[in-house]
Amino acid sequence: MRLLLVRHGQTEWNLQHRIQGQLNSPLTAKGLFQADRAGIALSNENIHRFYCSDTGRAVQSAERMLKANPSLPLPQPDARLRELDYGDWEGMLNDEIMRAYPELYWAYRNDPESFRAPNGESFADMQARFSGFFTSTSFGDEETCLIVSHAGLLRIAMLTLMASRIEEMKRMPPIPEASISIMQREHGTSVLGRSCDTRHLEQPDGEDPHRA
Repeated sequence: MRLLLVRHGQTEWNLQHRIQGQLNSPLTAKGLFQADRAGIALSNENIHRFYCSDTGRAVQSAERMLKANPSLPLPQPDARLRELDYGDWEGMLNDEIMRAYPELYWAYRNDPESFRAPNGESFADMQARFSGFFTSTSFGDEETCLIVSHAGLLRIAMLTLMASRIEEMKRMPPIPEASISIMQREHGTSVLGRSCDTRHLEQPDGEDPHRA
C-alpha cells in the first residue's frame, strides 16, 4: 500500500508562531493556495481513501484539496489524527513558552521521549492514537491512502510505520505546510520515498501569489 501524507496549509497562528495543538485558527490566503496546489499535485494518483484530522485547519485543507481535485474521495475526519494536545501551551507564543517553561521547552526540542505537555499529551500518547487509527483501518495491500494532518502527527506516523523510536523526532527535518510525503508499505515494512516535497507550491513562473 501507499500512504500520501500531507500537512495542512498555513494558518493565522502559524504566522504568529503561536502553538495550535488541538485548538484551531483558520487558513490564511496563502494556506488556501497551498491546499489547492496540493490537491492538484495529486491529480495523477489513484487514491482509494482520504482521511484527515478533525481539527478545523486540516478539514479546511482537505476540503480545498477536494475542490481543486474532484477525483479525490470524500475526506473522512478522524480525531485520532489530531496534533499533539499541548495542554497549557495551546494559544501561547513560542517565545512565551521558552520564557515560562525553559526546562520543559528544552525537553520538547531535545528529549521528545520524556516530554509531556503541561496538562496535555506525551508523544507516546499521540503515537498510541495514530497506531489505533492505523491498525483499526483495514487497508488493502494495493490501496493508496491520503492523510491530511499536522506536523507532529505526521512525524510520529512516519516513525511508527518505520519502527523507529520517538527519540528520532529531534533529528527529523521540519515538515513544511502543505508538503507531500510518500510511504510505501509492503509485508509490514515501510519505506519513506518522497519526503516533504513542496515543488507543487511553485507557480509555473516560480511565483507564489501570496508570498509576503
